[in-house]
Amino acid sequence: MHIVASIQARLGSTRLPGKVLFHLGDRRVLQWCIDRTTAAEAVDETIVTTGNRPENDAIKRYCERADTAYSVGPEENLLPLLKVYYFLRSLYDKRSRHLYQTIDDGFCCHAC
Repeated sequence: MHIVASIQARLGSTRLPGKVLFHLGDRRVLQWCIDRTTAAEAVDETIVTTGNRPENDAIKRYCERADTAYSVGPEENLLPLLKVYYFLRSLYDKRSRHLYQTIDDGFCCHAC
């Protein structure tokens, strides 16, 4: 069984725009979440999903620099994008896939 953690991140928050790329201690908020999900024993793969609006280009660049997988889709609903992505990947890999979905500000979740 192959378990994938999806971190939904966007920069267009109305309450605190750009929060996922803010520094929190020695790393960015998004990196805390990436580190927590990749460290989880039950997680085999981590992917950041973000919206296709121009302000989210910084998240894509961050993921490229951090060597973290990412996907881009309509910001209103990123889950269908992930389902298509993993359906196509499962055809290629021929493995069962399970998806765990989290949000960009879940970095202090101790359940990971």
